Amino acid sequence: MKNYLNPITALLAVTLTLTFVACGDFLGDYSSPEPPPRMDPVTGIIMGATELALVEGQGKLLLAQVDPPYATDPRIDWSSSDTTVATVSAKGTVLAKNAGAATITASSRDGGITGTCMVTVTAAVPLYSTNVYTAGRVINAAGLTEAKLWVGGIEQYLELQHGGLAISQATGVAVAPNGDVYVGGRETRLAGATQTNYVNVYWKNGERFALEPEDGTYHGNPVNGLAVYGNDVYIWGGMQRTSQTPSQSTRACFWKVGTDGNKVRVDLTSGLNGTISYCTGVAVSGGDVYAVFYGTSNLDGTVVTAANSAKLWKAPGGDFNHPIITELPSPRTGATTVTGLWVSDGSVYAVGSSTGTPTMPILWKDGVIQSFTYDTTRNATVSKGASYGGNVYLAGTQAFEASPTTRAQLWTNGIPQTLAEGTGTGATTARCVFVNATGVYVGGYNNLTNRNPLVWINGVAYRHAAGGASEPAVEGIFVK
Repeated sequence: MKNYLNPITALLAVTLTLTFVACGDFLGDYSSPEPPPRMDPVTGIIMGATELALVEGQGKLLLAQVDPPYATDPRIDWSSSDTTVATVSAKGTVLAKNAGAATITASSRDGGITGTCMVTVTAAVPLYSTNVYTAGRVINAAGLTEAKLWVGGIEQYLELQHGGLAISQATGVAVAPNGDVYVGGRETRLAGATQTNYVNVYWKNGERFALEPEDGTYHGNPVNGLAVYGNDVYIWGGMQRTSQTPSQSTRACFWKVGTDGNKVRVDLTSGLNGTISYCTGVAVSGGDVYAVFYGTSNLDGTVVTAANSAKLWKAPGGDFNHPIITELPSPRTGATTVTGLWVSDGSVYAVGSSTGTPTMPILWKDGVIQSFTYDTTRNATVSKGASYGGNVYLAGTQAFEASPTTRAQLWTNGIPQTLAEGTGTGATTARCVFVNATGVYVGGYNNLTNRNPLVWINGVAYRHAAGGASEPAVEGIFVK
């Protein structure tokens, strides 16, 4: 017997089934939809200043904020109407370049809302050529050591972490091929005259960048110099972890910083024992990277007690993982320091001192001690050197019996020349040297009670106005 389904029953079954499916779809989609993200548009820009008066070389951090402050996109872009008068960085640092007027504009990413500041720059009278860049330190109004950059003897802006209320120093300066100005130095992590925990830093066009984290993990001790090779900036000195024991304290190292700000730290003493070491020079030539350092360790792993030994480090082809380290010979038993390095005409030069009695200056060429003229019965030192046109120039100090008992010296191919100031009655010290086709440039200081940074250009002394007891000096020099 055939089983026939009642048509009405069949229709009801289909209807119920379809109704169930539809009801299921409806229940599956039922939920509160995600609300669209809240959009608070920028309606204005609040400027920290709408007018700014600067002298050539000065700088100022210009503040700006979107309105309302809780706007969804608070980002701001900066621009200058005339970069020959004043430039502005990505974070609002304005640098006065030349006399004139320029409009600095802060523009919101959201909506292109703008705020402006009119910058007026007045001319400054340079002390000497504005192609000459010098870095050093002065005593500021708070009585603290403060890092300084001068161009033509005119003070330039350097961003300081605590507005001049922390101790800071600048030890090297160089100008990159694209015109960017770099300064190396260090600054105490906290404000106050008694702080000793330093951070190694560098400044690019006046803006400050830390070479290591500023959380107190690292202690900068110290930055000894800076140079630009190609598109890379090399900064050298020493660094330690504050948690390390005294037997693992300051280690010689250098940093290689790219144009994008990425940096690599290269430790020079990996595998060596000893308590303290300092890198005092880096040079790049033909793809090879050279560095010099001194410290209380020998290459055989033994520790030099109460003395230092000088070393030359070389990374062939820039391979930092497989360096070659050699001892630099000493002219006598005792501590030896190395304070400068350069490469010229295929030869590697280094300078330093043997710190016995009296202190002896040393010039190495390809690892061999070279002779030059100085008073062997009195203290003499060499701080830095340079070569140009086949000539070798050394900057340092020689002690004399007659007053002034300390006098800056410039050696040219081993022949000394005393660098005096004015009448020559004050003691002087030479700390750095730069040579090019226009002449010989030496930086240092006088030893007056109110000490001044000095620059000698072809033997003529120029005194920077900033003075102060015991600290002011020019430590680095570069000529563009």
